[in-house]
Formats: sequence, C-alpha cells, structure tokens
Amino acid sequence: MSTKKLDFFLDQEYIPAKYFKEFKHKQLYSMLRNIKTSVDNAVYTGKKTKMDNYLAKPKITIKRLDLDTIRWAVNRYLRNIGFNDRGAATGLRDRALEMVYDKRKKTYYYYESGPKAAQHEHIYMVKISTYMLIFGYLRGFWDCNEKSGEITKGVRWLQEIIFNSFGTAEVEPNNHKRLTEHMLEYLSRKGLDDKDILVTFRDRPEVMEEVWEYSQNAKHYIACDIEFIPLDIKTAPINNKNKVITTFPGIVSNAFLNLISKSVSKKRVKKYVPKKKRKPKITLESKGFI
Repeated sequence: MSTKKLDFFLDQEYIPAKYFKEFKHKQLYSMLRNIKTSVDNAVYTGKKTKMDNYLAKPKITIKRLDLDTIRWAVNRYLRNIGFNDRGAATGLRDRALEMVYDKRKKTYYYYESGPKAAQHEHIYMVKISTYMLIFGYLRGFWDCNEKSGEITKGVRWLQEIIFNSFGTAEVEPNNHKRLTEHMLEYLSRKGLDDKDILVTFRDRPEVMEEVWEYSQNAKHYIACDIEFIPLDIKTAPINNKNKVITTFPGIVSNAFLNLISKSVSKKRVKKYVPKKKRKPKITLESKGFI
C-alpha cells in the first residue's frame, strides 16, 4: 500500500499555500541544500558521527563548520521565504504602542514610521529557528536531496519549525530591545552561544526542545511583561487608512493568545536602558548590612 508523499506547502494549515509562489519553493530547497552540504562538507568524514568529528581533536586539520556563515544564509532564506523582514503578521500588537481612536469609524489607527511605530518582532527568534534546522539535520530529523534540495525525510518536523518561524508581532521599541536582550542571555545560559552550541547539540540534545517550547509557550514575552490588544478591534495605519493587513492566526499558539488583554488602553512601559548604563541595585547586602 503506497503512502501519499506530503507536499511541504500544500499539506499544512499554518499559512495558505497560495502565499508561496514557485520562487519561494526554490528558496526553501536552496536553504535546505545549503544546510545539508555545509554540514556534510565541513563535519562528516569517516565512520564517526558528524558531531564526533566536529568536536574531536584530529591529528590533521579538517574543515570546521562555520556557524556564522550558515546562520547568515539561513536567516536570509527564512526571511525571503516568509514575507521578508516584516514576516507573517499574526495580528498581535503590543498594548504599549500608542494608537489614535476614531470614534465615528470605530477604528484604532497606529503609526507605521517614526518613534511611535512598532518593531516587527519574530515570535520565534530567527536565530533559534536557524539552530533548530541545523540541529534537526545533525540529529537526523530531516533530510533532502543533495542536488535538488527537495525534502526526502521529516516534512512534518520541518513544517513546524519553518512556518512558525515566519510569524511576527508588533512590539513597542523599548520592549523589543528588552526581548532581544532577554533571549540572548537565555540562549547563552542554555549553552547555545557560538562557543558551546555544538557541544550542547551532542551532549544535551533535550535543550533545543526546551528552547523551542520556551518560545512556543511565550515565556520570553511573559518575562518582558508584554500584553497584546484584543484581536477583534478594527485597526489601520494612520497614514494609509484604507490599507488591509492580512494576518495568519494559524501560526499563533494558545500561549500567545493568553497574553491578549481585554483592554485596549495604552500600557505604560519603562524606557529601556542598556546594561552598561544601568545603575547597580542598592540592597541591604550592597550597603554592608548583611
């Protein structure tokens, strides 16, 4: 009994396939082929596993995996496939963003440029999606044809990672900076900085699943105290009031939906201060009382 081969774009409910033209299909296959060949050519030699070869101290010099180059390429591929830098809009808009209400039209207008405009933040940090794709290949979760890039294994796994990586929220600029700082520190604590990442892949593979679930469960947004305005209110850009924004609710997890407030009033937000400019916290211990 033959099993129907899954089509990456058609057999999914994240984002309708009509939004992915043929050139985006080619971008996907190029990205997967890029990861496969980069990892295989740099790491795999002999009978050892890819990871063992990379982490060993060989008697002869072998080509090392250039994470920066792969990450840069995959980052661009993901953005090109998934609606460029603005990503796939989810409809999630930070309640800390300023809006202007038109009572007659019952519409809230937001700013698309200037200091009051939102930052388009990928819900799943593109860096994490990139690491997941490299990790998934090293662990054998997916594979592709080395010439065409067409998927030969792991369609469902790739769909979850790639389609979710397209989703973006509209985030207030100070909160955007806080999110970035929080996630970089979180990844470093998890051993996913450039220095330790491949060791983590090999010795603690469960970490990548934990990191993915951390994003899926909106823990980074909760940590930064971000809430969203209700999805059922009418919004539009203040300088282009007839503009229609297509949103994709299929890439919004329940954890993010739980962060939607019943209120539309602007939430106060503290100004972001870079770490090096922050004043140390004054505590009883710092004063010498403990």
